[in-house]
Amino acid sequence: MQNLAFKNKMKKSQFSNEGRAKKAGFQPSQPKAVDPDGLELTQPVLSDFLQICHNLPSDEQRQINALSGMEVYDADATALNCANMSGLKWVLLDNIHPLAVGGYALLRRGVWQSFMLVPDESWEKWGKEITQRVVEVQKEMVKQGHRIQTLCLSDRAKARAWYDRIGLKHEATLHKYGANGEDVEMYVLDQEG
Repeated sequence: MQNLAFKNKMKKSQFSNEGRAKKAGFQPSQPKAVDPDGLELTQPVLSDFLQICHNLPSDEQRQINALSGMEVYDADATALNCANMSGLKWVLLDNIHPLAVGGYALLRRGVWQSFMLVPDESWEKWGKEITQRVVEVQKEMVKQGHRIQTLCLSDRAKARAWYDRIGLKHEATLHKYGANGEDVEMYVLDQEG
């Protein structure tokens, strides 16, 4: 149950390593159309996850540890876990450099678990554009089911404020949900909202 409508909006070559190789200049290619902001949303490759995971801020690393059970943040393990996750994954590129990666894992029919990883530098330079793209993607994804949910540590005030801004609703506090007993917040978007 992949979201084919969303994938069909992207160029077919973007879903292969061949397409990425062309964009990186390894093979001749035709000039491509880019959005007015100069960014491109496409299918990620492992190197995108690696580059992003090696540049995450400490609060994001702490959240990954709490939700994965890792005692010490491991950028390579995080990148591999994200790249191997089932479901739809995306990368937002500036030319060929990854600014953000994210995705949606299908938990059961109609229910998607989202994730997104963004270094501080990307937020500082491209925050508005990243936000616009995430809103566009989640509108498409909620059409593929009936619920998108995401989790964040309770003490991540900036992340929680951003979830409100992109239209997610606070659903519950999951007390002692994290690996070390951290409280975690559940945010959702459903077809009604």
